[in-house]
Amino acid sequence: MPASATNRWTAPRAGVPWMRPDYSRSIVNIMASISRALGRKHPYASLPELEQALRRGRPWKTKGPRAQGQRRKRNIVLVVLDGMGYEFLCQHRNSYLYQHCIGKVTSVFPSTTGACIPTFATGLPPQQHGLTGWFMHEKTMGGVITTLPFTYRSGEPLPFIINDAYGLRAFAKGLRAEAVQPASIAHTAFSMACYPHRRAYTTLEGFVRQTAAASRRARYTYAYWPYLDTIGHARGIGSRDALTHFSMLDAAMQELARRTQATIIITADHGMLDTPPGHRIALKDHPSLESCLTLPLCAEARAAFCYVRPAKVAAFKAYVRKRLAHACTMRSGESLIAQGYFGRGRPHPRLRDHVGDFVLLMKEDYILRDALLGQEPAVLIGNHGGVSPAEMLVPVIVANG
Repeated sequence: MPASATNRWTAPRAGVPWMRPDYSRSIVNIMASISRALGRKHPYASLPELEQALRRGRPWKTKGPRAQGQRRKRNIVLVVLDGMGYEFLCQHRNSYLYQHCIGKVTSVFPSTTGACIPTFATGLPPQQHGLTGWFMHEKTMGGVITTLPFTYRSGEPLPFIINDAYGLRAFAKGLRAEAVQPASIAHTAFSMACYPHRRAYTTLEGFVRQTAAASRRARYTYAYWPYLDTIGHARGIGSRDALTHFSMLDAAMQELARRTQATIIITADHGMLDTPPGHRIALKDHPSLESCLTLPLCAEARAAFCYVRPAKVAAFKAYVRKRLAHACTMRSGESLIAQGYFGRGRPHPRLRDHVGDFVLLMKEDYILRDALLGQEPAVLIGNHGGVSPAEMLVPVIVANG
């Protein structure tokens, strides 16, 4: 596999490996490469190796009597395999996917579906699209919301129009584009706002069939498979079930390449790591910490956004340093924005509101979870959202290039 540019590594005080998003080599830059291949501008840099692969993709003949001798560029398919991190892929060196991997990039921060899927949908990082995790405080909607399902955290539907609420600028706008998504999400408000033309599937064979069909019609196809992530959460990304599922995905991607002449780019939104029971921290077991907060925890269990009562800031800091220093590193939300964790350039007008006063970045494989009244914290074995290489690094794979 060709070597790619070295990503930036730092380490928290505990010495545990730690990786910041690199917005010169990230999933945002995959989108920049695709944008330029489609003849459009983009504010972020392209990936040189992907730009080369897209340029190298052989043109193919246009059918029809009037098109004799004419050539046109190949259509582009972006396949996102949710949860398939680069470190996970490297454990499968004999796989079709590994053998077609041309490099690695970072996810965005937080390294989670709630922030990454909007990046694929808009082509931009959270700095610009403004969605900062699965749970997000949105004061204009009166509380903590679940971003992609577009509900309150309690599960009640939001009584707003999603385009008014988020103001997303869809990457697919103005393109001959289609999206291939599970039937369970293909017709949700978020999907309809970002992808006017969508195909739904219910099986892996249906995913391959619909993606191949879309690739013949659309200049750009976005195809999303969420179920490795689903299995990773429930069983663990290192489980036998996850390995079996990956083998099926690997064969399916090879079959997709056989069925289409389009150039296929395969990546992930984030990777995952497994959390043992002893490293699953429940906020309810720390009532002194909970009393400092004005809102439930936001974002992710691996990167907890904390909204702190002004009179309790000193108590919050002291408690984290004394009782939780083994499990997390505390940073202010302002410092993470200033250091470019969410992206570069002009920020979304409500980004500061969406980040929280403090962020607890979990070390090693620790998580911190809370729950609303009457609920229990979700028990997830596989987790993501943090800044470990297992979560942050994702592959760049090209088939039919």
